[in-house]
Amino acid sequence: MEQRNAPHFMYVLVATETGHFAEMAAVSATTLKHVTPGARITIVTNESTDALKTPAMDVLRDLAADWIVHPTGDLSPAMASRL
Repeated sequence: MEQRNAPHFMYVLVATETGHFAEMAAVSATTLKHVTPGARITIVTNESTDALKTPAMDVLRDLAADWIVHPTGDLSPAMASRL
């Protein structure tokens, strides 16, 4: 349950099909929720990362209060992560 005036954390995630960055973000967000149970988490990602079907992405979707998909078109993950 989110608390009023709870801390708010934002993750910006652009991952490749291997999903390694999504896995690291999932570990971080899970740890964050254990340490700060009332924390609000927002995930900002691009279309290709949003389309990944991995266990890590499922964890992030479950933990996130907000999920924002920012269009990056056909940019490579390295370039998209700089927007």
